[in-house]
Amino acid sequence: MYFKCKLSSCKKKFQTELHRIYHEEDDHEIIKPKKCKICKKQFERKSTFIRHQQLEHETNHLVEFLEERYRGIIVEPASRKIARREVQKVFDELGKYFGDGIFSNNFRKSGSYSTDTKVLHADEFDFDVPLRFCLEKLHLNREGKKVFYHFTQRQKTLNLNVPMKVVDTRSWEGIPQGYVEVVTEDGEKIVPRIIQEELYTNLLCAIKNVDGIVDVLKEPKGPALTVKIKKPGLPHITVDLSASISTNQVTLSDYKWPREKTKIGLTKKLIKSINDAGLHLIPKNPKFWYISVSRTGQALMNGIDSNDNGCRKKCHKLLKADFQTWLGRSSNNLPGISTMIFKHQLFWFNEDNPKLDWSPTKTAERYLDMLEDLGKRLRSGILYNYFKDYENILQDRDLQVLNQLANLVDARRQELAMMG
Repeated sequence: MYFKCKLSSCKKKFQTELHRIYHEEDDHEIIKPKKCKICKKQFERKSTFIRHQQLEHETNHLVEFLEERYRGIIVEPASRKIARREVQKVFDELGKYFGDGIFSNNFRKSGSYSTDTKVLHADEFDFDVPLRFCLEKLHLNREGKKVFYHFTQRQKTLNLNVPMKVVDTRSWEGIPQGYVEVVTEDGEKIVPRIIQEELYTNLLCAIKNVDGIVDVLKEPKGPALTVKIKKPGLPHITVDLSASISTNQVTLSDYKWPREKTKIGLTKKLIKSINDAGLHLIPKNPKFWYISVSRTGQALMNGIDSNDNGCRKKCHKLLKADFQTWLGRSSNNLPGISTMIFKHQLFWFNEDNPKLDWSPTKTAERYLDMLEDLGKRLRSGILYNYFKDYENILQDRDLQVLNQLANLVDARRQELAMMG
């Protein structure tokens, strides 16, 4: 990243903002007096002011800036309460249509709402919709198993308003790694696509009686169905609902977690809590159920600062807020990038650096360290799932977009470092 002289007739560029300011003051006599907020000293030149901060106050100004920014990104309790009330109305009505069917109305919080890592606005909510199954009577076919069925449509459609029927076939398809086929004791296949279609039908019935619902998207967002709510005086609210099957037939030990390094960085109590949270299945593929680690991730995020009253979640929230800023400034909206990447990067960074001081007074230093680490991982195109370390979650992302985000991360780190 380069810093261009602000004088339109000058084309010179500089590697740091301070060198640009020196140039503007010395060559163009652009003088900008400044006052230090910390010690109240007055400076005739902006460059002298910046050097004063670097030499006299070290990271104090950066700490002050990040604290002020953090206060500005926290979701107000009143906003959260109002949004949650509107979401509950959807659930109350939706539960009436479940009855004794396959869906339970015991909705489970997921995503940032379940870990208190939501920033800026209470306008997005994620929930699991559990399926009513006797878990002991479900059979899970694991990766490598041959599956002899397909959908009747020649061209598979994502739109849920077009039913897709399953038929047996002589041709076969192998179950991908990280996925399972779910079969009842009677041999009935529980097909994710069909489950999503039924949930979509229930949602269409429910919205007729809920004031404020403006749409149910007919194309799933990953494993989730999205409901949009709009009420006067409130921001648009989106609710993502994902069908979910709890299972104890697959555990983290199947993925050799916890690792030996994990046991150094996390307490025994937290590791037990993560294992107890367990894995569950979500409809990430039309045919096969994805083995999700989101609940274990929730348990880790909720307990990650418990042993030292640390600032890890705080740094994670600051990164999510910066990401929202980058999205607004980008011309392409950074396709394929989600904050799930930042969560796994935090987990790995914490594990790879067990001796780092995460006390609240070190927020500024740790945030700069996290940004440096994230930039390197994005440029390498490698960031493994923290719980399933064979799975590179950046594998299918566009390399140009990853580099674009890495540039934004590096620029942010440089910008913040200049404050200290």
